[in-house]
Amino acid sequence: MDTFEAERRATIEKLIEKGVEPFGRKFEGAQPIAQILESFESLGEGDKVRAAGRIVALRSHGKSMFVDIKDRTGKIQVYLRLNQVGEDKYEICKLLDLATSSAWTAA
Repeated sequence: MDTFEAERRATIEKLIEKGVEPFGRKFEGAQPIAQILESFESLGEGDKVRAAGRIVALRSHGKSMFVDIKDRTGKIQVYLRLNQVGEDKYEICKLLDLATSSAWTAA
């Protein structure tokens, strides 16, 4: 087993330990990213959107993180703050890698 594969397997094990199903399941109600971007101006406070796609960029800045996800219709950036999502979810996000398929719900 090469180093890359060993690292990926270790990450999968950590996700499982944190209660995450690393190979996913159906994510109901996801909207195409282009649709989310088109309706962005009309979203009110507390409105939620659901998107799924592949991670194309990850930038961690201490207690915050930017994650760019892309689907067949476009790309959108997710901004996470430790004090908003909590330590458990933030630690899970720190385990994500580029090209990982992911699903997000945001307000």
